[in-house]
Order: sequence, then structure tokens, then C-alpha cells
Amino acid sequence: MAKYDVTNNHWVYASAITSGQDGLKYLRKITFPETSVDNYLETESNSKHYVPESSATLIFADEDDGSTPDKENLHDFYLEDATLYKFVEITAPEGYTQLAENASLEENDDFVFYYAYNGYDGTIPDDAKDANGRSKIRNIVVNGTLNIPNTKGISIKAQKTFTGTEADLPDSAEVKLKLYYSTNRSGTNLTPVTSATVESGQESFVNPVTLNYNKNTNIEPIAEWKHLPSGMNGNPVYYFVKEESFKYDDNTYTLDETDGKFKCNGSPSKFQPVYTRNGTNKDGTVIQVNNSEGVQVKKSWVNLNGKSVEPPKDSDGNPMAIKFDVYGLTGNYRVKLDLTDEECTLNADNGYKLFLPDEVGLTGVTSSSMIEALDYTADKKYPLSYFTNFEIEEMLTPEQSQELYGKFGNPKSTRMIENGTGILELINTDIRSDTVGVGVEKIWNDNNASHSSESIMVKLIQSTNPNLNTNDLIKIANSERIEKVYTVGSDISSTNKVYLVEKGQSENFTFARDIKSIIGKDESLQYSHNRNVLTISSNNETISEVLTIVFDDDTEQDITVSVVEYELTLNQASDWKASWEGLPVVSDDGDSYYYYALEEDVSENYEVSYQKTITSQAQEVIITNRLPTTILVNKEWYDGTGKITDYTGLPEKIKVEVYQKLEHEEEVTGENVEKPNNIKIIALGDSITNGSSNQIAEQYRYWYRLKEKLQNANGSIIALCICSKRLSRH
Repeated sequence: MAKYDVTNNHWVYASAITSGQDGLKYLRKITFPETSVDNYLETESNSKHYVPESSATLIFADEDDGSTPDKENLHDFYLEDATLYKFVEITAPEGYTQLAENASLEENDDFVFYYAYNGYDGTIPDDAKDANGRSKIRNIVVNGTLNIPNTKGISIKAQKTFTGTEADLPDSAEVKLKLYYSTNRSGTNLTPVTSATVESGQESFVNPVTLNYNKNTNIEPIAEWKHLPSGMNGNPVYYFVKEESFKYDDNTYTLDETDGKFKCNGSPSKFQPVYTRNGTNKDGTVIQVNNSEGVQVKKSWVNLNGKSVEPPKDSDGNPMAIKFDVYGLTGNYRVKLDLTDEECTLNADNGYKLFLPDEVGLTGVTSSSMIEALDYTADKKYPLSYFTNFEIEEMLTPEQSQELYGKFGNPKSTRMIENGTGILELINTDIRSDTVGVGVEKIWNDNNASHSSESIMVKLIQSTNPNLNTNDLIKIANSERIEKVYTVGSDISSTNKVYLVEKGQSENFTFARDIKSIIGKDESLQYSHNRNVLTISSNNETISEVLTIVFDDDTEQDITVSVVEYELTLNQASDWKASWEGLPVVSDDGDSYYYYALEEDVSENYEVSYQKTITSQAQEVIITNRLPTTILVNKEWYDGTGKITDYTGLPEKIKVEVYQKLEHEEEVTGENVEKPNNIKIIALGDSITNGSSNQIAEQYRYWYRLKEKLQNANGSIIALCICSKRLSRH
């Protein structure tokens, strides 16, 4: 710690820091020498300045070392009014950047902080100014907080790829990448990262880095720079990777600053670099450097974790083909490219990726201003480099939209384009998770406590039919149970499939290839394999584990093994609740699974009803057993916070009247009319809007509640008509 001596224009460092108590506060007293200050001045060598060795230090520590009362990284101390202070951080915790050993203050400016207390109008020393002559001093007032930021050391990676037709891709290439930093995300004023930039005491720092690319390997070369500061002087630092040169076919291509293209002897390369995730400040970021031959269009199907999944099927059972439109951006105009069906269709045959033609026509150019600006004629072809960027839109048929609804979210488009080259990608995410949990709760209408000595058995049933009723479930309960075996097709998919094993049982699973080994074994499960058959035996635990199956050809597949119990017991000890976890969401054919909980051997004289709630992550079933003559009434009081816990001032009792409205069959007349035997008319309440006639949203919610009640009434809805002046829905 130092303060600025305005009389002699130099910094004087603290000679002592002592502790004292002022009331309830422990305060630091900072002592600066008034005479014999030479030992407390910055030393100078070769125009560089250094902290004097005799200066006192202030230590921030998480633990109390016995000499100070601190329990947090906080110090309270007195400062002098209208005084300029300098704080130099000497050391930092592991993983954070810190002052290099024996380094000058000029070389480690990021660890020097300037503060003016309660105003300062004196001379600003040169070292308290930045390269542009602006002050680096921060003002602090009485009872203010002086914050000294710490910078985390981060690592940045760069991955090199080439995109192009198989015939044009280079067999091998040598690529040189260089790392830069900037104090703004836009990337202006880029500065090369040097060994002086990184944290001190680390291994030798190399920048630029040379990578070797080989078309015939599946491993993309990666460069990594470690121990980089995530900030300087309390401000974030953003990192950028730039390609300096690349060499293939004995030609070396370097950047031509005039047009931004890489050339060799004046001739541009077919492959121009496109950067993704440049301008990052996050640890572990992988910046993609892709040299693209042109503009590639891709279609990706992924799950919620970003892993590839199988594309959905069309009505004929084939992988769905997707058409798209591409728009070129130039100046103030967005114009549609004129592409043939083959040029704008992604399907399994082309691997859901293709390249746009090097030159394209335009369509939809009608206005005179656009014709003039684009110098447009009907037969004119434009090179892709004519456009500054592109936009892509997915064009689905009504049938495709219906098939994808509720399964895949709306497509997200990404574009990585520079100089008319790069990648346009359409990404559809399967919004269904890989697995789902099913919870079940039992409610006795005549009070759970009165059944404390009883228990019920609940069976889990899986189906692709979302509309099974109780009678359907009873019919299939003894003939079907949840599916367990999932057979992998001829192509090993990267999709993480779910393999179910019944608790206490052994299950066999057949794969398309012979198994070499299993990675990630759990001690609670036993595994064995014979050729392409995997046997999994479970003990009495219900668990869910991820395994990796390694096949004889060294390909791998992740699977999730879930041990489940198909019948669960509910009783008072379990609070009348239970759940199944790790159940698959979709079948191998891509159909959604629906789960039903069925109570076995319903108690005599009780009626049973089921209420199910379905979300993307869970399915909840409430089973209610009701005596026909029993009505349980609960009264609850709510205030603005959600519920009243203090009953002071509330009525001592309330009166409740019970009314009965009979179900009856509607008389149906007319010739040749066969009346279904399960029509019911159900009345809910005495107001169609349930007392909320002035709230349109509530009216709509009531509509759906009524519809749900009718659908769950074990009867068919022949007609449903709601007529009201207060409802704009009929």
C-alpha cells in the first residue's frame, strides 16, 4: 500500500499496518514514514519501478490465523481525506493470475489499483494514467468499499476443420493459428497474446500455434492456450483466434488485407476461414476455425443435451426430408435465392447437408429500386461472395408440422459466414427428455388416517396410446407389462437409449454387433456378454446408470440402464406416495410413451378415479378412492402472500350447504338413431364461468377444465355446447 506525496511527487509505501478496535469494529491503522522514507520508495532499474521490499503488507485470508479477528476477505481502515492511494496485489490464490516474480510494476499493470479518498485534486502521476492519458483512479467516499478485483486464469482452445466436397478436401494441411485479446467484444484493437500476458510461473507459452490437419483421421486438431487472464484492471478481456496461414498441395496461403481473402501468389484458395465463438471470455471455450469451400447448408436433429438423435420419420416410415429457402443479404436488401428442389432439400440421401451453387439466380425481385440496386436481370447469376451474409428458413408441409408438434421445437438457425463462405445450419431440438419419472399418490376421500393399517398395490402400464380409460387398463393389466427390450438397428446410433431391468431380475439385450467391453459398470448391477447379447442382473435396488458399450470394431454407444419395480406398494408409511424413475420417453419408432398407474384389488364399496398431469420431465397420477356417501370438505384461507397462517380475526366457524345435482341420460329422438349407452351430462357449479365472469382468461381456463372433466367421465362426448353472453366461445 502506498500514498502519493504531492510535495515530492513520488509514492511512499506503508511501513506498518496494525490492528485496533473502535467500538464493535476492528480497524487497521496504516503508518507511513514521515522521515527516512528512502526504504519505502519504489526502486528503479532500467526505467522500471519495483515495490520496495521493506513495505508492509495487508493479508486477506479466509481463515482466522489468530492474530487478526477477520473471518471474511474484508478489512476496515482509516484513510486520509483528499489523498491518492495505490494498492499493489503481490500474491493471489491458486488458479488466479498474480504479479510475476521479480517483475516491474509497468510489466504487471493489471495488479496495480489507484483510489482517491474523499476527493483528490492534486497532480495525477504518470503511472495512474492509461496508454491514452486517461486517469485510472477510482474515487471512494466515507464508508465506501474499496474493491480489488481478482482475475481467474482461463484456458482457450481452437479447433481446426475443413468443409468441402470429398474430392476437393485437402488430404493434409499445415495451419498456423494466433491468439489475440481485446478489452471489447467487437474485436477492435486486437493485441497478440504474449508470455507476459499469461500468469507467471507457468510453462513456456507458444503463440502462434501450428496444427496439422489430416482428412483421413476422425480427430480434428486442437490448439490450447492456458493460464490466460479473464480480465485486466478489473475489466473483462475477450479472446480471438485468427488464422495466419495454411498450407496444402505445396501452396501456402496468407491473408490479403485488401479483400480479406487468403491467397497464394495472388490466387485465392478454395477454402476461406470462418470463425465461431470468437470474442470469448469463458474458461474452456473451443473456438471453431473452419475453412469452407463455399456455403454449406446442414440439418441437425439433437436432444436436450445437444447430442445427435435419429431424424423423425415421415408417413411412409422414411427419414423426413426438409426443404428450405435461403435469402442473401446485400446492402439494405434481403433477396431470395432461386434454387431447384434438389438444391434446397436436405434428406438422408445427402446426409442432411449440401453446398449451395457457387453462383445463384434471384427470385422475387420486383421493385424498380431493388432492380436498379442489384443490377438485376432474370437470367443473371450472382457469386455467393456478392452477399454479405445469408438467412435460412425451414419450409415444412402441414403434415410435417403436425408430426413434429410436441416432439421437436421450432428450428433454430445458425450462420457462420465470412467472405461468402461458411455454414448455414438448421437445428431441431427434441424437447422430450431421454427419460421421465412417473409419480403416484393415493388419496382416500374419507381421510387417509382412517386407513393406516391398509396398503394398496399399484401397477405401472406403458402404452403409446394417450387415451386409455380404466376399463382398457384393466383389460391389459394382466396381459401386458412395460416393455424392456430395445433392439439396436444395423447402424449404431449415438442416441442414449434406455434399457429397463425389472428389480431382482435378469434381462437380455441384443445388439447388432459383437460386444468387446463395457465401461462404467455399477457395483449394484452384474453384467455379462456373449457375442452380441448383453445380460444385466439387478439386485434389490432401483437405480439408473449410464454405460458405454464398446463393440468389436471399437465403435461405442451410450445406454442408460434403469432398474424399476413394476408394482409398488402404497401405505401410510410411504405417505401414500411412490414413483418410478428413468423410464423411456419414446419408443424405438419415435412414438411417445404414456404411463398409467392402475390400482389392483380396489377396496370394496369404494369407487376409484385417476387424475393425470403430464409434463416434459414427469407424469403425475393421483388415485382417489371415494365412498359414494362421503364428502370431505376442507376450508382454507388465503391472503396476498399465498396462505394465511395466523387465524386471528377470522370467523370461528362457517356454514356449508351441500347440494346434489343428479346425472341423467339425455333423451334422444329421431329416426334410425341409436343412443349410446354411456352418454352423460355433467353440471359443474351453478355458473358457467365459475364466478369469474369478468376474467376472460379464467373463462377459457374453465372451458378446458370442463372439457377435461367430460373426457375423464368414462363416457363419450357426443356434443358440447356452451352458450353465454359472457363467453365469446360457442
